[in-house]
Order: sequence, then C-alpha cells, then structure tokens
Amino acid sequence: MEFISTSPYPTTVNSSLVSNNIKWDKPPEGYFKLNTDGSSLRTSGAAACGGLIRNSLGRWVVGFARNIGITSALGAEFWGVRDGLIMARNWGIQNIIMEMDSLIVFKLLSNYDSINHPFHTMILECRELMAQIPHVRLRHIFREANQCADHLAAIGHTVTGFVCFVNCPQGLGLYLDADVRGIGFPRT
Repeated sequence: MEFISTSPYPTTVNSSLVSNNIKWDKPPEGYFKLNTDGSSLRTSGAAACGGLIRNSLGRWVVGFARNIGITSALGAEFWGVRDGLIMARNWGIQNIIMEMDSLIVFKLLSNYDSINHPFHTMILECRELMAQIPHVRLRHIFREANQCADHLAAIGHTVTGFVCFVNCPQGLGLYLDADVRGIGFPRT
C-alpha cells in the first residue's frame, strides 16, 4: 500500500484482497495427520524430503528425513509422500489425513489418469500404499501450514539415506509448538 500511495502513476487497488491466517489444524479425534514435503536445490539438483505424523492433540508421533540424491522438486515431493505412507502403515495407523503443499502431487494422487506421467510408477506406489491404510484423506495446504515438514526436508539435505525420528529433532520444537497452539502465518 505504501508503494502504491507514493507512485506517480494512477493506480487502482483491488479492495477485495483479504488477508487470511494460514495455520496447521489438528486432525479430528481418532485420526492422525501426516505432513510431508520435498526439496530440490536448484543449483545442484540435490534432493531431500521429510515428514511427520501427529496425533489428534497435535503431539509428535514419529518423523523422518531422507537424503534422496539427485531428482526434481516434484520427485522429492513424491518421495516424501511415499516414505510418510510407509511409516504410517508400519506404525499401524488406520485413520490418517495426509497433507502436502504441492498441488501437483495432490492432483496426481487424487486423479487416476497419470499413465503418461514421468512419475507414474511412484504415483502407483503411493496409491497402493494409500489402499493399505483403511481411512486416508488427502488435503492440499499452503506451505505456511507445512513448516514442520519443510524443516524436516531441510534436515534431509544434511543426513545420509533415511533417518527415522521417534523424538522431535532439535530445532523443530518451536514450529511444532506454534502448530499445536494454532499460531498461524499471515498470507495475503
């Protein structure tokens, strides 16, 4: 607004813009929530992913980080979903809401027409894993509501292979606490 008001050129402001508070929401009673994220560095293509599962109180259940090697950002996102689903299945979780900030991954997992997609095999594997968990809901979220998974994906760049965290890693506690308390991030 300051820039617009000082501009020498005539400008109109869209007054319909609304600021929303974007935040992570606890899953309903009896459900767990899986948040995943992928990361690929533009300069080197080095990729990683991470994710975590929380209970209906928002408390840490388990998390992970993986150093993938070289792949695209989309590939890293699929690795995160795959690893998160394997972890949920292995922990015996029956009811899960899976959230990701990649709209493309969300759409590809929701739509059965992916036969010609370069990640078709990974998409099928993720769908098969989803079928092994009795109740799975997919949700696309803004990245501001996915800070914990983003942090774990960043950790993935610093580890070798796959790391499972049964306790919340150092440095993630502040994000986790903000999520549990419902503190969001402004988005316009």
